[in-house]
Amino acid sequence: EEIREVSHKKQIPIHKKEIVIPGRNSNYRHMYAYLMKTRKIDKEIIDVFVKEKLLYENTYHSCVFVGYDNQDKIKHCSIRGTVKENAFKGEASGSDKRYAFHRPGVTKTLRVFEAAIDSFSYLSLNHQAMNDHIVCFCCLAEAALVEYLKNHHIEKIIFQLDNDCWGDDATKTFMEKYQLNYITADERPPKRYKDWNQYIVSLREE
Repeated sequence: EEIREVSHKKQIPIHKKEIVIPGRNSNYRHMYAYLMKTRKIDKEIIDVFVKEKLLYENTYHSCVFVGYDNQDKIKHCSIRGTVKENAFKGEASGSDKRYAFHRPGVTKTLRVFEAAIDSFSYLSLNHQAMNDHIVCFCCLAEAALVEYLKNHHIEKIIFQLDNDCWGDDATKTFMEKYQLNYITADERPPKRYKDWNQYIVSLREE
């Protein structure tokens, strides 16, 4: 008689980890000082993101960049410390990279940056670009771009990544990939600057 082994292992259900949203500070003084004085970002740009609840200061005086899903629920928080010498960089536990920092626009153009501070820097130099859509990669993850394109009517994608090896390779790869369905462009700061923030800091300290 044939003996068959039967597995009695229970299937373990997968539970998605809930995001742990950082607590808000009573005021945003440290955040404003850091972004304006250290990062040279325009107050008007910071004000817009604060008003739209996309940016706040947490109880550790760090900047929190907030990402929402399609139901306006917070799904991602990128955290950047405001202590220049040893700034903390990370994300809230349970963050979903598909909903990393982004902001809808009124045009059909999407601007893609590596980090929120890079987007703030570019917008400080080009206020009219506030009309465009913005997506920021988190830890170099493409997931946020893929998710955003599913839910918005975009015709043109402008890649505004860093002037380093990863930025060069990623820009080339993404432009080749997305040019099949979109108009694509590469817009980065002058080569001697690593990113948009380094560029604006240099311009405003001269």
